[in-house]
Amino acid sequence: MHTVFLPDLHVCYYVFSFRRFLFADERDKKRFLDFVLPRISAPDRAIVAFVLLDEEFHFVAVSSSARKGQEEAGQVMGAVRLGLRHVSGHCETENAAGEGAEEDLRGMRQMLLFGTCQVIGTCRFIHRLPILRGYTCCLRNYWWSSMQTYLGVYLWKGVQSQPIAALCCADDAREGIRRFVSLHKGRLSDSHRNHPVERQIVRENAEQTVCM
Repeated sequence: MHTVFLPDLHVCYYVFSFRRFLFADERDKKRFLDFVLPRISAPDRAIVAFVLLDEEFHFVAVSSSARKGQEEAGQVMGAVRLGLRHVSGHCETENAAGEGAEEDLRGMRQMLLFGTCQVIGTCRFIHRLPILRGYTCCLRNYWWSSMQTYLGVYLWKGVQSQPIAALCCADDAREGIRRFVSLHKGRLSDSHRNHPVERQIVRENAEQTVCM
């Protein structure tokens, strides 16, 4: 796939780090995602990939305007903090103040993505993280990821597959999703060059095969 730069879009990769084993309970993962995903999504902003692990939340957001980058980061941080309070039971409404969020949240990183290969590679890296981190050996079996939406297993509210489908095949959305899903298959070592973080993790698991 040739890289096509996306000057009209603001695409950002976010990573939130939490205290150890904060989301070890699967029910808390579901509560957090149901609360946060619709609040991060907006009329001019779409979540195209995410994964929630026990201690990390990774996602890629695509916005229609680069000038809203700073505004977006503040909105995203606010939504995550509210989600942490919601899960911890520290607030009943969005306007209530809670004390648990600051203790649970350890940090946030963000990185702008500029081309189709970088965007698709990062989304795929996010989906493969449960395998890279040893949570599962089959992507279909890990529920807390937007891969479920691309596979048609579960439609997470706030996740949109159309932007990625268009990057993979502009003429046919279904074919675009099929191509994107197919990029996740094969041995981990087959595609380690597509994301710098994946390259660091994959060395220990190079012969492991990704199961859909």
